[in-house]
Amino acid sequence: MLRTIANTLSSGSLPTRAFSRTTLSAGKPVAQITSRAYGRLCSIFYQLDKPDASPESLDYYTSQAKKAGGRILEPMCGTGRYLVPIAEEGYNITGFDASREMLQKCRKRCVETGTNPSLSVASFETFLTKHQFSLVFIPTSSFSLLTTLEKVSRSLKVIRKCLEPQGRFIFEVDTLTSRDQPEMNWRNRSVRLDNHSKINLHSASVFSPVSRIQRTFCNYKLKVNGKTIAEENEYLDVRLYQPGELLPLLTEHRFKVLNQLAPYSKEQPIAGAETLLYECQRND
Repeated sequence: MLRTIANTLSSGSLPTRAFSRTTLSAGKPVAQITSRAYGRLCSIFYQLDKPDASPESLDYYTSQAKKAGGRILEPMCGTGRYLVPIAEEGYNITGFDASREMLQKCRKRCVETGTNPSLSVASFETFLTKHQFSLVFIPTSSFSLLTTLEKVSRSLKVIRKCLEPQGRFIFEVDTLTSRDQPEMNWRNRSVRLDNHSKINLHSASVFSPVSRIQRTFCNYKLKVNGKTIAEENEYLDVRLYQPGELLPLLTEHRFKVLNQLAPYSKEQPIAGAETLLYECQRND
């Protein structure tokens, strides 16, 4: 299977399926096999594996919220690692995410912390609001999940429309430096739910140098007392960028790029950085 996947790279295409029910289940039926991205098992694993934002990144985005001083929007907010702590600081923040399961985790966090931000299951294509925002931010390179020029352009149009005049747009993307090695290495990780159950993650990534998309294949298995009772298969595409590559597109969509930096300091060189952070302003 790995040889088949590797052979697709030269054409610039990426395999749409690296898994099958037979190979994953060893010929035995497993309950609740799904292929939806960011499904139930993925959202549980994500929350347990990455429950909190790093202090450095959260401090940065909280400081940006303070500077903005108005309504804040976090598209692709996921389980609320940034949204909920910022809401706890008293900021008026709105969030949306296309994954119902991820947003359920976010809502649970809001209940636990006594916060009540506006949340909706939506994508850039379906998000609706009557408000304008002084700050729109997309942390942790979620913007790289928009893998085509058309998706990026549509999203930038929505973001600009959502911003107040002179409003700020801050986002992160992964760079080519972060790509995996050409050979596809499988990794195993797990998170424990309690003494009797855990979720195992079996994953590997493959990068296309033509499309600059890195595809990660994920197999999640929920095990209770050693028995697999649920399973999810998905793949996740991420677009990798070179420094400066997004500057013409941002200018085209009437954003003024204030800074392009390696998170979260202007003093760090962007050459060789695995992540880039863009600080932009709506250019009226």
